[in-house]
Amino acid sequence: MLYEDNHNLSEPTVEINPLSLIAYDNIRDLQTFVGLGDLLSRPYTLPNSSGELSRRFQRNVLYFIANYAMVFDFFLFVHSLTAPIFLCILMLSTAAWFYMDKLASEEAQRQSPTYIFGIPTTTEQRSTILIISSFILSIIYGGSVLLYALSSSLFVCGAHACLRNAKLPTDEEMIHLLHTRSSNEGNTQPNPNDQQSYMVV
Repeated sequence: MLYEDNHNLSEPTVEINPLSLIAYDNIRDLQTFVGLGDLLSRPYTLPNSSGELSRRFQRNVLYFIANYAMVFDFFLFVHSLTAPIFLCILMLSTAAWFYMDKLASEEAQRQSPTYIFGIPTTTEQRSTILIISSFILSIIYGGSVLLYALSSSLFVCGAHACLRNAKLPTDEEMIHLLHTRSSNEGNTQPNPNDQQSYMVV
């Protein structure tokens, strides 16, 4: 996703990673996501032009990205019911992630590394190992399940992003959302003297 300065096109483009917005606080309620109660305002419409389609798609992806992640999780769970071994791997991976998060919290409190088999480890090292092992096991025991879940969720979320005529935040509110997420992740504060205005392209 790209944002550009609205007044000076020579300004550098700001690149936004939508995946950084996947968080519990960004999950929209079901009424907003589906459009319940918006029947008079036509919650789903066909874009009138390619420009409107691009703008709506980018805004919907940024605004509903956490909900789209939940849609993928739903399809993944439903398809995994047909593969008991893969479902067990998902459950074990989830438990492992919770345990890793607990280790990270304890490690931060005591300010000392966690030893595994007598070897000191960091949170990044444990996360990397868990990601690689989960990925390999998922491909081996649930490759087709992942493919079905990914294709199903991409179709549903793509159609929603193109057709959902939601009342989304303004450009300034979207930039504020992105600055808030990035400042929380990087422990930095946005510059209050920044006078740039942005638009979605």
